[in-house]
Amino acid sequence: MTETRLTRLEDGTYLDTWRWDRAENMLAAIAAAQGIPLVDATGALMLEASTLTGEIVDET
Repeated sequence: MTETRLTRLEDGTYLDTWRWDRAENMLAAIAAAQGIPLVDATGALMLEASTLTGEIVDET
């Protein structure tokens, strides 16, 4: 993983962003987290979850 970011939004909710250096590393982490009770409990608290996959083409 190259970066994680937790942002508190104006409405009091949170947005977390995880940025991975390689898709393979992301998929391995997701697979490793399956079945861990705390991961499952945390996921149950989420109101909305989404995943976007892309390639960074420029960054300043």
